[in-house]
Amino acid sequence: MLSLFLTSACGIEPVEDTLDTDGDGLTDVEEAELGTDPEKADTDDDGYDDFDEDHAGTDPLDASSVIYTGGWPYNANKDDIPDPGFDADGDGEIDAGGLGDTLPRFTGTDQFGEVVDLYDFAGQGLPIALDLSTAWCGPCKAIAAWLEGSDEISDYVWYKEDYELVKELVNTGQILWVTVLYEDADHNDATDALAVQWYEAYPHPLIPVLIDEEKQLHSWIRPTGIPNVNLLDENMIITLYSDRGLDDAFDALVEEYGG
Repeated sequence: MLSLFLTSACGIEPVEDTLDTDGDGLTDVEEAELGTDPEKADTDDDGYDDFDEDHAGTDPLDASSVIYTGGWPYNANKDDIPDPGFDADGDGEIDAGGLGDTLPRFTGTDQFGEVVDLYDFAGQGLPIALDLSTAWCGPCKAIAAWLEGSDEISDYVWYKEDYELVKELVNTGQILWVTVLYEDADHNDATDALAVQWYEAYPHPLIPVLIDEEKQLHSWIRPTGIPNVNLLDENMIITLYSDRGLDDAFDALVEEYGG
């Protein structure tokens, strides 16, 4: 009795109050309060853990209530990432990014009409391939079709057979591929409708299509040729920077995963 009293007096919670049987981040006591299953991390089997749903404000007991319709990752700790902002020096202009820089926090509407926070892709233990594209770019469309299974890009001079590994990495979820569109087929600023049109043409289940209607990412990365692919680590730091093309990023992925 004395030890129990001392434990309570010292402010240490009893073991049963901190027990997290399913390891989802919610204690069994909290699961009881929510009505979720303390022995099942994802009570409603919708692809999102109970903790993440509770944190995001969706219903962990309703499979139709999801964080993102597309099933994109969710990062409950995204606010801890030091966001440099697009205008870190405050001069009213978007800064230029590069190797070793942290990508500014970006949100864009996806193909399901939902606003997606790019920082949700951080903290997943996976590299991120950030693809800047437009609807008027033939190679951009060829890459989108290729990731679905087409061999359209094999005729391009920069294509290498080794790049098939990149497709495998994307399609098996070993890297996170994010397509960002910033102009439509007429070179006008992209609108939300373009994400829907792109997805209808290239309906890849693992690839979010985000709209950069203010050209924030485009102005920060400043590509001189597209498609333009850069690589980021799980902390949103650019590990492979290129202002033109995709071969540098693809070569880096083949070198890292090809062994």
